Amino acid sequence: SVRRLAIERYLTKEAPEAVEIADIFKQNDSSIKTIASGLHGIMYPYQVLTDPSFDFVIRGDGESEIVTLMKSIRSQNIQKFKNIWSKQIKKGNVRIVALPESISTNLDTLPLPNFSLLPMEKYLHRDIGFITGDFSLKRVFRFSASRGCKYKCTFCTYPFYGYSRMRNETIIKHLDDIVARFDPDIVFFDDAEFFLQKQDTLELLNIFETRYRFKCITTSRAQYYRKDYISKDFMQRFSPRWIIWDVGAESGNQSRLYEINKGITIQDLKIVADYAGEVGVRAAFSFMVAMPGETEQEMLNT
Repeated sequence: SVRRLAIERYLTKEAPEAVEIADIFKQNDSSIKTIASGLHGIMYPYQVLTDPSFDFVIRGDGESEIVTLMKSIRSQNIQKFKNIWSKQIKKGNVRIVALPESISTNLDTLPLPNFSLLPMEKYLHRDIGFITGDFSLKRVFRFSASRGCKYKCTFCTYPFYGYSRMRNETIIKHLDDIVARFDPDIVFFDDAEFFLQKQDTLELLNIFETRYRFKCITTSRAQYYRKDYISKDFMQRFSPRWIIWDVGAESGNQSRLYEINKGITIQDLKIVADYAGEVGVRAAFSFMVAMPGETEQEMLNT
């Protein structure tokens, strides 16, 4: 029977569904303790905890906190934790009893995931040929070597998480395990900034060349495309492995890029497009329109 229910990846747009799921379990057994985790809880812990559907909010990374919390609930000793918000109900009034700051985990200390707990074959088969241009690549594994982002774009959620990255040795240990178990055609790196640490990234890509058969999809920032980093020669060298070079462009208006603190220029974006065109590789740019105050002409510029 279920005694604890943790709802992860809890985004604001998913709040109604998260509440509905928690309510279903609590209606079945009111003694079940419900735990919210994810961005909505990080940004709005008070709001989450004033809802009777949830008993706890874990802010930031939860690997160590969830273990501590489980032990505390089991011993009926709910105490204040650095990274957990909880509540007590007294005469119908909600009282918040912890006020932590979000922290990041040392990713090198975490064990390998226990994939046997999940029906992984259901997750591996994805038809993304419309993105990759190769419809024969069917087995896609999503993997993150880091969490968060060091940049502070105003529209993005990542700054709330801080930033941490596995050492290359840890990344290889995870990838070796993934390859041995699932032999993916593609590894989709979910990192916000796969190319952030230049020397570590170059070392990692050199290992990829001789160790793995899978192809890669990643995101990157436009300012990395320059002669001393992701140059045309760099793209040419790794183009057999890199299915697509994905860049967050956001806007075709420099004033808007300044406004959202993106840290790139229109010229940076043109360089990415020029490099990709000259090398003959696929590039993708993500954009946003209808930003607050944005004019129709600015949208057309984008």
